[in-house]
Amino acid sequence: MKISSALLSALFFFSMSGCQKLEDYIEIPQLKQNCDLIKSIEPGGGLLFLKELNRDTKKPDRIVASAYTVARFDSVALKVRYNGNVVYFLYEESIADTFMTASFKNGKLDKLTRGNAPDKGFKFNFPSMTFSYSGNRLSGYARVGETLYDPEEDTTIKSDDFIAYIRYDNYGNVTQILDDGSATPAITYTYDTNVKASGQFYPDAFGVDYGSSTLYLAEFMGWVPDLMPVNIRISSAFNGDGTYLVNHYSNHLFDSNRNLTSYTIDNKSVAATYSNVWACK
Repeated sequence: MKISSALLSALFFFSMSGCQKLEDYIEIPQLKQNCDLIKSIEPGGGLLFLKELNRDTKKPDRIVASAYTVARFDSVALKVRYNGNVVYFLYEESIADTFMTASFKNGKLDKLTRGNAPDKGFKFNFPSMTFSYSGNRLSGYARVGETLYDPEEDTTIKSDDFIAYIRYDNYGNVTQILDDGSATPAITYTYDTNVKASGQFYPDAFGVDYGSSTLYLAEFMGWVPDLMPVNIRISSAFNGDGTYLVNHYSNHLFDSNRNLTSYTIDNKSVAATYSNVWACK
């Protein structure tokens, strides 16, 4: 996942019948606590993600997800439906079109597969992705390469297969994400191990690579809980062909359940504040 210097600089700017409840069929990853992330907001108040929960089941039945290349360029509204061992994301304005499907094995996310919906400029940003585990923990993910339409360049681009491996510290925090075959981390994170939080979501890393939208959709849905840090994040570094952009995190704020509600990120040239909203049982 080589990241260009220009991309690094831009990181701051930005009815299906017969459906049953998911829990009738399969296990899904459990939340680390009894709170669900329902909204994420970028600097300036723009909506990054929205999750609407069903009153009865408390499961998501509608979401709004952001699409990224270098920065967020659009959002897509999706209905969420459950059937068998598959979760369907359907275009809200055309529920006969499947935007993406999610499947699970042994209570863990196995893959997100792009559906048969017409390309509306989002497919390039939501490629199919598979997830791998070592023991009981997420160890990596892979993007499926294909020829896709790039709405920003108004052209088609062949995206290569991409495999990333995840490293953790002794506390359970993700510290590095490495490209397949590379000894240099594409992303490095550090933490204040003296401060814990119940729930965290850091959306500032969107746009690092094509496929980020798929990965963060999975994280926002709560399906890859291993990506949620145990301790608060205090820095991130993105590798851009040997040049690192280092971001510093501060002003962490929490709700009464110790869920991260806002934080500020600063790379010495731009400071920005991101916000999260949680719904607790």
